[in-house]
Amino acid sequence: DTVYGADIVILEGILVLHDKPLREMMDIRVFVDTDSDLRLARRIKRDIVERGRSVNDILTQYVRTVKPSFDDYIFPTKRYADLIVPRGGDNYVAINLLVQHVKAVLKKRGLTDSFSLKQKMSMLSISKDKLIQVLPNTVTVLPPTPMLRAAHTELRNRDTTAFGFRQAAHRVGRVLMSATLGLAMETKILREPRRFSFADDGEANGPDDGFLLSDSNTGPEVFGVSIVRGGQALETVLKEYIPEVCIGKIIIAQSGDKSAGPRLYYCRFPRDIQNGSVILMDPVLATANTCEMALRILLDHGIQESQIILCCLIAAPQGLLSISRNFPKVRIVCSWVDQGLDKRFFVKPGLGYFGARYFDCGET
Repeated sequence: DTVYGADIVILEGILVLHDKPLREMMDIRVFVDTDSDLRLARRIKRDIVERGRSVNDILTQYVRTVKPSFDDYIFPTKRYADLIVPRGGDNYVAINLLVQHVKAVLKKRGLTDSFSLKQKMSMLSISKDKLIQVLPNTVTVLPPTPMLRAAHTELRNRDTTAFGFRQAAHRVGRVLMSATLGLAMETKILREPRRFSFADDGEANGPDDGFLLSDSNTGPEVFGVSIVRGGQALETVLKEYIPEVCIGKIIIAQSGDKSAGPRLYYCRFPRDIQNGSVILMDPVLATANTCEMALRILLDHGIQESQIILCCLIAAPQGLLSISRNFPKVRIVCSWVDQGLDKRFFVKPGLGYFGARYFDCGET
């Protein structure tokens, strides 16, 4: 399986160094060496407490199978290790050396600690006017019309009911989706001309070398992909414009303080999604962690950056800058740019917990 959103992948197992193709994929190979007496003591304690076995049974199995297997298959892989760590987790010097080496490899590859990066981003102070000057033309921010101002005021009001919140989100979503679909239809796909022959009664018999019906350009097929659960609000609006639209789903969970990074739980896309414009729907763009993972997933499924349009209700300047830098061909449409991020990496002033307010569940 593909691992998304991880700069470091740790693979652990007693035989992990045995397989040569697997070893060749590793940047650093570590063998944690523990004294044999300590290993036996841990085994006796575990088998008695967790498996209800007697000491005699444990020692018999250890002598007959466990110790010979270790000597024949596990211990020889020690020679493949780049770093041998004696005393296991108690060896703080070796652990610190390992950490420093990992950081050096990440820096060499242009990767930095995501938590530190987002923490620095949260301290940036970028005004909306200054942001618009530095953003590329792939980013579209809707003009602040009186209707949008009124709807955003209702969305940000803590006392707005769930019904009122949904109505306001749909009002903004319709204007937002109209602009997004306009961009989606800008790219024209030249379809192969179809020729039909006609019978005496005027009925078409099907394509052949007969009469040329049409050679005009037609707009690409539009697909939607919603990031559950907030993206389902925009999904509802998209279906108002295109009732037969095919929708894909991505479920990505964020940690409470957003410091641990996102984690993918589920993704499923329509057939032939590579052949049309894809509208990625997420109502709030904060650090861009979740959206960037979703974009990487779409790219891994054969979709080009230029086919993707990210549609969001509000965005933090840091999120817009991050996606514009990392995915320069992805187009973004948002209805409002907020002040920035707070220390918890939430958009300020923001809308609260969008999904909870929209579906009237949980913390708001």
